[in-house]
Amino acid sequence: MAYNRKRAEETASLPLDEQEKHAFEKAVQLLSIRELSTAKMHEKLARYGFSEEAQDHAIQKAISYGFIDDQRYCDSLIRSTLSQGKGLERVIREIQSLGIDPDSLEAFEEYVELGEDGLLEAAMDVLSRSHIRSKNIKQSAYRKLIMKGYPHSIAAEASRRHAEDLQLS
Repeated sequence: MAYNRKRAEETASLPLDEQEKHAFEKAVQLLSIRELSTAKMHEKLARYGFSEEAQDHAIQKAISYGFIDDQRYCDSLIRSTLSQGKGLERVIREIQSLGIDPDSLEAFEEYVELGEDGLLEAAMDVLSRSHIRSKNIKQSAYRKLIMKGYPHSIAAEASRRHAEDLQLS
């Protein structure tokens, strides 16, 4: 959703102290809707026309108040992705792009503890709830799991088992 270009230009023309004040207010408003990382907050504030300095000031202030916490954001992202029955391939790349080691996150440790068997079970659960209407069930199941972020090895094994289960019944 694009922000009104005219309003962004008006924002950019404000003095720095006014921009900093408005940038922080906008950050608080955005954070009241959903958790954001520092990188995503930078993107959003830039879209609203705030200068780099105003963005940095607002984000640092939000961090000092505990409103923004990249570790908390990453943990939340992992937990919500897993609760939706999705794999973490894309999420891991996003976490790494924030400069955070996934192994340092509590939620990622829980994911790793699931192990391959737990992931396979979750993938099989996703497929059991799906109604695949393709001629090539195995390929469609594999594609569905990859799109949901499961690792290739899990997607391949789960799609193979799913196709076999359907042939047996």
